Amino acid sequence: MLQGAGYDQLDDLAKRVESKDYDSITALNVPAIEKLAQTVALSPEFHKTEAMRIKRAKQPGFQAAHSEDYRCRVTCGTCVRVCPNRSNELVTVDGQKLIIHIDEACNECGNCACNCIEPCQPYKDRLTFFLDKARLQASENDGFYKAGEEWGFRFKGQEAVLPLEKLPSPLQSIVSAFSKELPYYL
Repeated sequence: MLQGAGYDQLDDLAKRVESKDYDSITALNVPAIEKLAQTVALSPEFHKTEAMRIKRAKQPGFQAAHSEDYRCRVTCGTCVRVCPNRSNELVTVDGQKLIIHIDEACNECGNCACNCIEPCQPYKDRLTFFLDKARLQASENDGFYKAGEEWGFRFKGQEAVLPLEKLPSPLQSIVSAFSKELPYYL
């Protein structure tokens, strides 16, 4: 939405959405939704461009902002609120809030970094959910992805695909909370 002429398309999109009679909808067309999701996942329009990758490589992030458990010193949630693409999400892990970055939704605009009260770039410095293994490998972020009934991950130097119950202890709690609180990403 924010790539290219994304903002210019918002007025047209809003008018099309407002013109629909949503009260007449009685059932979801699941096959059509699944087809749309597959089309979007495969479309190059929705993937990071080479220019975005180069821009990201030139901004190394704040390495000192990484904590051992990927938690913010103060979890204010500002990065969640300012992201135009909802690329940062809050989950509750063991009673504490944790920011999870959603790689596929991010266009690396930098709003989260500009508004963070810590020296942090959440799109680089926080644990990330990836759509698949290829996207994990294309990134330097630690994170995880769903692989059938298992979970692929890169976490503290370890990389593997394992069932949820065999994930490293802190990651197991994070993935479990993510899948319960944000199942629509799966």
